[in-house]
Amino acid sequence: MFRLMSATMMMLVFIRHGQTDWNVEERYQGRLDIPLNDVGRRQAEALKCHLAGVRFDTAYSSPLRRALETAHIITNDLPIIVDERLAEIDHGLWQGRTKAEIASRWPEQWEQWSREPLGFTAPRGESAARVRERVEEFLSTIEGKNILCVSHGVVIQTLLSILLSSLPMKFTLSDPLPPSFDASPYRARASRAALPLMEGETASGGGRFRTTQAQPLSTRDTYTPANGSIHTIHFRGRDVCDYRIEQIS
Repeated sequence: MFRLMSATMMMLVFIRHGQTDWNVEERYQGRLDIPLNDVGRRQAEALKCHLAGVRFDTAYSSPLRRALETAHIITNDLPIIVDERLAEIDHGLWQGRTKAEIASRWPEQWEQWSREPLGFTAPRGESAARVRERVEEFLSTIEGKNILCVSHGVVIQTLLSILLSSLPMKFTLSDPLPPSFDASPYRARASRAALPLMEGETASGGGRFRTTQAQPLSTRDTYTPANGSIHTIHFRGRDVCDYRIEQIS
């Protein structure tokens, strides 16, 4: 069980990297070093604008260039700490293949992965347990009050599983809420984790974003962090007191 180093108020902002061509093709990237495409770079620029009012004192990134380029665009001159523990899961023999190709070549394995991803490891790949181990280790060593981390889908899923301990990696989010004004490239989504979110609006770089009272879940569907999605977690001491998602539209 990990323990956060900080015992004061802290904000942890996890962002999934911008889009790549392989994201569009639904091709598994894993540890393969695929760059952002033009859309991904525009997403990173939108993130930079949206987060311009936040003063991060520490920034971390996966070493993979789709994440590192996203981080560099967002942070300007803030030094970035490259941390291997934020790298995407190693998908082994599945890397470089599309979902359709994997399902055709390894139908039984694909069915197992689709049914229970936590209990399955791709051939020559990394286990979910190992990803969790390194994410917990990372969380136990981070320092700062406003912390930015740019990483990958499975790492963020694992992070949420660890911090929102009442929920497994599979959980449900409510339907998107309408944006406060159309100029914003982001739309707010309500977190339905069992956390004390309050009714109201919060102002942020691109506009205003609503939050709603969180409620316990009765059903759970797989949530996949979108490219450019922002996952903001506030801590009071070592306890999570607020969690929200903002997703690029």
